[in-house]
Formats: sequence, C-alpha cells, structure tokens
Amino acid sequence: YDFDISYIKGKENRVADALSRRKHISALITLRTQFKDEVKDALESDPYFQQ
Repeated sequence: YDFDISYIKGKENRVADALSRRKHISALITLRTQFKDEVKDALESDPYFQQ
C-alpha cells in the first residue's frame, strides 16, 4: 500500500470530530429507519399503490 500518514490537529480533523459525536449519528440513523418504516406502511395502505 502506498499512503502517507499525517497528523491533523484540533478542529481541522473533522472526521475524528464527527466520530467522537457518535451519539448524534446514531440518533439520525434511528430517525431515518423510523421514517423508512412509516413510508413503507403508508404505501401499503394507499389504494393507488395497491394496484
């Protein structure tokens, strides 16, 4: 593998900052899953899409 490792400090390291806020990410994933289920249920009960 050909890659360079470089240190990125503080606020410039946004990936590490995002990963450290994992609780917020899991909350978004939960909301997205609930929305998907709601859309699925709505489509199953819609007469137009039952045809």
